[in-house]
Amino acid sequence: MKNKILIFVFMAVGAVMLSTTSGFSRPSFCDDPQGRDCAQCHADESSCITTPPPACNDTDKDGYGNPGNSSCANSGTDCNDSDASINPGAVEICTDGIDNDCDGYIDQADSNPYNCPADCTDFDEDGFSIEGVAAGCGPEDCDDSDASINPDITEVCTDGIDNDCDGNIDSADSNCPADSCADYGTDRNRCKADPRCSWSGKNKECTEPVVSAAQSQCDATGGRWNKKKGTCR
Repeated sequence: MKNKILIFVFMAVGAVMLSTTSGFSRPSFCDDPQGRDCAQCHADESSCITTPPPACNDTDKDGYGNPGNSSCANSGTDCNDSDASINPGAVEICTDGIDNDCDGYIDQADSNPYNCPADCTDFDEDGFSIEGVAAGCGPEDCDDSDASINPDITEVCTDGIDNDCDGNIDSADSNCPADSCADYGTDRNRCKADPRCSWSGKNKECTEPVVSAAQSQCDATGGRWNKKKGTCR
């Protein structure tokens, strides 16, 4: 009988010790949404957060981890965690063949490249491109198939072409006289004195002659056009 009583006492004491130990045992990390400390949280057998947040694997110490997570200073994923100059907060350098800002696009393929030379199209090789100022290519060439038409050309006032790409043609251009040949009417002397005009004695008309592209180019470069030979000198 005495032995049975001793066995019962030992079992009761063991149960109390086990209960006390299990009540306060806890992992190395815990957090309680209600703000209680770990001991109290486990003592009242309420549920606590016992899984620690993922560690920030930031080898190059640039504030971005690989993979990115909330434990890092910045949550974005560093696509090259061995180079502190490459991360989602960097600026894309367009000449190095590297995805500097980790957005999946390299150099000029990136929507926001830094210090990139403009990709300018100049088919007629006159030094002006069709992309224009907005693309960083200078004044726009309004006809990139004709080297005699670009913003650096002087407007030819009789050919019906916007030679200098300013949006104004012939007499509408500020470089041309405001009066047109038709305004001269039957004034032969005034018509002949104007290089833009052609006099028809038979019809007594002063008109703007049709000028060939070759003559227009000759006039634009300061040459003298030989009508009979069709040459520029």
